[in-house]
Amino acid sequence: MEHPPSARLLKLLALLQQHRVCPGPLLSEELHVSRRTLRRDVEKLRQLGYGIEANPGPLGGYRMVSRDHLPPLLFEEDEAVVIAVALLGTLMSGGDLSDASLRAWSKLHPLLPEETKRKVSAVLESTLTWRDTPALQTHLGTLGVLGAACRRAEVVRFGYHKPEGSVASRRAEPFRLVHLYDHWYLVAFDTERDGWRIFRVDRIRDVVVTRQRFEAHKRPFEDPVSFVLQSLQQAPQPYQGEVIIKASLETIRARLQGVLPGRLEPLGEHRCRLTYSSPSLQGVLHMLVSLDADFDLEGPEELLWAVSQLGLRFTAGSQPSP
Repeated sequence: MEHPPSARLLKLLALLQQHRVCPGPLLSEELHVSRRTLRRDVEKLRQLGYGIEANPGPLGGYRMVSRDHLPPLLFEEDEAVVIAVALLGTLMSGGDLSDASLRAWSKLHPLLPEETKRKVSAVLESTLTWRDTPALQTHLGTLGVLGAACRRAEVVRFGYHKPEGSVASRRAEPFRLVHLYDHWYLVAFDTERDGWRIFRVDRIRDVVVTRQRFEAHKRPFEDPVSFVLQSLQQAPQPYQGEVIIKASLETIRARLQGVLPGRLEPLGEHRCRLTYSSPSLQGVLHMLVSLDADFDLEGPEELLWAVSQLGLRFTAGSQPSP
């Protein structure tokens, strides 16, 4: 039975992507068309941006070749699951490719059928181990929705859970998503508060994309990452202080990447000062362990006691069993 033209093109594309070289007679038989119609279909795919070479002769065939740009691709469901899981693994690692992974995920997520999304979630739950895994997995879909809204400059509404537990309704013009200190932050213009704000994505719930387009407001910053850093440092936190570290600023900056908001200052070639701010005592302890260097710490007493207890625990754990 002959396929409709659009369905036939999709099947032809799938066959070309599956095989290194596809003989012309085999393609004609699979698609139930003449060689002349096959040539016309191949030309249509070329016009869409696919690089397809033809080998002449009665037994000649066609093969996909690389081009200087990426045309649309066709994936089977299992292939889409693999791509989605790989993207999300890179996205949550916070590495150099996380921004590109986010852009790709925001394009892929809206296109995935619900059943495929469920399969992606199942694979993540069984194969990936991340810090703060439950929180990360609950907002993967939110990242995809917000990323697409940033790209299309569309107003969003959502519920925002504040640290003390209350929920506020927000209406915002999303600009960028930033990964920092094990969290994703939405940088957006809050239309009800008439100002630029940052929102932790794991606290965002029930995002509604209004489809209302907007013209971006003038930004008081050039770099969204610096804006998030500045906002975090200015926010009041219960644990704040300074620590003098006996290592170079460059060394400590590399070790603390993604650990805790703070400001580093050089105090010489092999010493630096870190001014930190943390919502929890555990966060400060995590930061101190991550230094992997000698340091001098002044109060508060609660922190000094916690550090001493941690040292005793490490000492006891390093002793051989009797």
